[in-house]
Amino acid sequence: MECIPPPPGPDNASASPSSGSACPACLDLDYAKYTSFAPHLFSIKSGDFSPSPRARFQLAAFANVRAQAAGGCPTCRILQRAIDLFWNTTGLEIQRRNSWAITKRKYERALCLVVQPGRSMLLFRVLFYDDIADRSFIHAITVRDVASRIEFYRDNRIDGLSRQPGTLPSIGWAEHVPAVITLDRAVELASKWMAECDRSHPECAASRPFKLPKRLVDVSDGVMLVDTLVDYEVFPDEPYMTLSHCWGSEKAAKAVLKTTHDTMYDNRHGIAWEALPPLFRDVIALVRALGCRYIWIDSLCIIQDDPEDWTVESVKMSEVYDNAVLNIAATGMRNSSVGLFRERIHGQGFRDLVQSKSGTLKKSMETVEMPTEGVSPVFSRVSHDRSHEVLYGDMEYFRTPMEPLLSRAWVFQERLLSRRTLHFGASEILWECRADCFCECSRISDAHALSARNLNSAALDQDSEVRSTDKATRFIRLKKVLFHDVCAGRSSALDFWLRAVEEYSFLYLSQERDRPFALAGIAERIHQLTGDVYLAGLWLSDLPRALVWSPCRSKTVFRAANKGIASWSWMVRNCYPHVQSTTCAVRYKHVTQYGFVQDPRFKVHANGTFCRYECDNAVGMPVAGQLHLSAASCWGTVEIDAGKKFGGKWNRRSELRIALHSAGREPSGFIPFLADCQGEDPETVRLSKQVLCVLVGSREAKEGAIAPQYLLVLSPVEGSEDLWERIGFSETEDGVVLFDDAVVRDLKIV
Repeated sequence: MECIPPPPGPDNASASPSSGSACPACLDLDYAKYTSFAPHLFSIKSGDFSPSPRARFQLAAFANVRAQAAGGCPTCRILQRAIDLFWNTTGLEIQRRNSWAITKRKYERALCLVVQPGRSMLLFRVLFYDDIADRSFIHAITVRDVASRIEFYRDNRIDGLSRQPGTLPSIGWAEHVPAVITLDRAVELASKWMAECDRSHPECAASRPFKLPKRLVDVSDGVMLVDTLVDYEVFPDEPYMTLSHCWGSEKAAKAVLKTTHDTMYDNRHGIAWEALPPLFRDVIALVRALGCRYIWIDSLCIIQDDPEDWTVESVKMSEVYDNAVLNIAATGMRNSSVGLFRERIHGQGFRDLVQSKSGTLKKSMETVEMPTEGVSPVFSRVSHDRSHEVLYGDMEYFRTPMEPLLSRAWVFQERLLSRRTLHFGASEILWECRADCFCECSRISDAHALSARNLNSAALDQDSEVRSTDKATRFIRLKKVLFHDVCAGRSSALDFWLRAVEEYSFLYLSQERDRPFALAGIAERIHQLTGDVYLAGLWLSDLPRALVWSPCRSKTVFRAANKGIASWSWMVRNCYPHVQSTTCAVRYKHVTQYGFVQDPRFKVHANGTFCRYECDNAVGMPVAGQLHLSAASCWGTVEIDAGKKFGGKWNRRSELRIALHSAGREPSGFIPFLADCQGEDPETVRLSKQVLCVLVGSREAKEGAIAPQYLLVLSPVEGSEDLWERIGFSETEDGVVLFDDAVVRDLKIV
């Protein structure tokens, strides 16, 4: 057990640096005296989820560090100086805090020091709730706020005697990250990482026969749109790059340079440099500097006012991105009016640091040389861990306005399908490929396990039923690596698909119609891999598990305008015109984390199950769909949950439940009810409405326990005698006995 050392007092005198004993606050950064993290910390690169043995930590009270700094400890002096520079020190001495507004629990703050041999040192804040007596790290909640982590490092470019460790050997080496990104810097990094990838990563080679997109932008001599099928000078194996970028708000999207029927002729004969937005100019300069002639840009290479061309080309994303030698991602740019090469801001997702009387830094990208007695200088800065979390974390948790591109639904598949992506983030350039990840600060391969989300998930879920392998998959590994493992047959395509759908549903779409298409490239790849039948976002062989998606409750979700999307598909949820909303999100965590056991009475009849699409495109826009099944079912009535204070009448924020009925009229039990489209007119899920609850399956039960059950909530289709539609979902708190002898019905759901 690792406890926070108490502040020094009359009975706890601070150790003198000259006495030979270690400083009780920082332990003189002695790696051997630091505590190893629990084995829930995994390596992002390892692939086998092996525990990372390298990082070790020490917990210390704020008052201890201040006292030891005043007493002459050189390490604590550096820590105290950094705390004064990067954090607002007002109130830090008051360790006991109230959090009544959120949790009604009191907590105590502390410092956490993390060291790794040869790597930079981290300092961040944690808190311990008072109602948990154990003060070991497993119960610490990592604080994420302004400049939440301070990094201490030595300049990796220093050579010779200057690399001697001096008095602080546990502070290792890292790379400087300049506050301004230039073309030369970007070319240097991209060339180095691409050479390493070419040399060491066979999995990053093209995985299918090479095929050029229909159109490309030629940047060799001027800027010109070319048709690869008719322009003889385009060689069939010519390398090209792609661009992922935000179109921005509705106003900004209208200003994006596009190819239309009116501009096609002009674009084919040359685009004036002055007509290009700043982002396109910088990207073209980078492509040229990297020695490439062609780039694919969606707004220019697809005819934007031609529905047929858009439909045909939008489903070719799998080929376009897989065959590109490099995907350039304008990750930190809100639209094409912002260029790649500029002064950078920190990707914390918070405000910049503000100059104060205590001397805190004005800008979060500043790097400060610390006063040391060693041979080589020590630098401190706000850690870039936040940008690393955004790269490999779930966007449900790691969304940030500083990296708007990663919150766009279209970009989700662009990242997965491309072999290599060069991210221009808010604070640094990052690289992700099918085998590895790199960044400017050089810490991404070590910082993953120490992300606040990873540490806190371990602290909060230590007693949960979540399977460790699932947790490792969800929070650790790069999505591009996971998807490549699926395509190589090393992991389950269907398990990956459920996680992909869950994350995809949290991302932004500007147009409702795009929802099927922005995931079509991944669907096409899985179809080619498995030969499975695609059913509007579900796979036939994964039924019934894929049916039990749980809607995130929101008053702004409506049924999609396209009535051809079946009610049992998660694509039926629509939040348009609220395009910046994540309320269309659905969850599969209840099955991916706790498992799924199909009820033996639930049968899918494949002959009566189908989905039809526009233009016979099997991964495109659905126009009709039906699910034919047999299952145990019970009637129920929709009610307002009496325990919730919503005035006893329906509104779009009501907490609902269903009263189940057996042979008699009196309710035999109650189950929670999540309406799929709670923004609909109350008639859709009106109170006292009679619904049919269909038992699909349950969680994997612990020994001797009754597992919660998964139910679909159906309503008869108006004007039809034998058709049903899904209107919601229910996960019971435990097994409902009423279903033991329930009637098995033959159902057709549309």
